[in-house]
Order: sequence, then C-alpha cells, then structure tokens
Amino acid sequence: MDQRRELSRYLDSVRSSYPNGIPKSVFATAAQQSKAASPAQGVHLLIVSKTEMENHSDLINAIIDKGLQVERSRVEIAVASDDLSSWPQFIEQEVARVKPSGTIVFSEEVKIDMSVTIAPTLSIISSNQNDKKRFWEILKGYRSRS
Repeated sequence: MDQRRELSRYLDSVRSSYPNGIPKSVFATAAQQSKAASPAQGVHLLIVSKTEMENHSDLINAIIDKGLQVERSRVEIAVASDDLSSWPQFIEQEVARVKPSGTIVFSEEVKIDMSVTIAPTLSIISSNQNDKKRFWEILKGYRSRS
C-alpha cells in the first residue's frame, strides 16, 4: 500500500509536465526496467560445504555451465560450514537473502522443511559414476521446475 501512495504522490508532483496525461510508453518502459532490475529473478542458489567447495571447484563450474546451462552471474554459491548441524538455519537464511528461483543443497544428510533440491555431496558425485548419473537426473528435474 505504501508503494501506491508513493506513486500517487510522485504522479501528482509531475502532473503539470504531462497536461494530456502520461504516455503509455512511459509505463511500458518502467515495467521493463523493473523486470530487468530484479536481481533475484532466475537466480539459482547452490549450498555447498567449505571443504567441498575448496576441493571441487571444477565440478561446481561444470554443474553451472553444463548442468544448469546458465550464466555464472545467475548463480549464487553459499559456502556452509562443514558442521551439518548448522545447515538448516544457514539454508533458511540464504534462501531468505537471495530469494532464488531454485536451490540445490549438496548433502543428502541435511534435514530441512523447505522446498529445495537435495543432491549428493560433490565428493560422491565426482567419485561414483552411478551417483554422477543420478545427480544429472536430479539436475534435469530441477531445471524443468526452475
């Protein structure tokens, strides 16, 4: 409701500049700028442990480039502590901060009551061919929902 009042005040302040009314093109341009300015639109959040991030940065890059098939600028990587007990709260904070279109958590041991995609750790994905195939299937499902 405050945004409407603010807009109303602004329109009142510029009314004299537009004696025939505000052109529709102004509204179309403003709507396009608003969509482009939304930083969270289409952003993907990856939650990974500190150790995993240090040891598997090439795999993270492959997941972004080949798996998600998005520009790096559309991916936020949140590095969590290696202590899994702190992850639920950390994930909730990061999701609230980033407001992503989707979140992938690289740990099947984390229990959380949120709509996130749970994936094997990067160590498991990189060392076991069956888990790697399973992860790429998880990723395909994630892409279709995001």
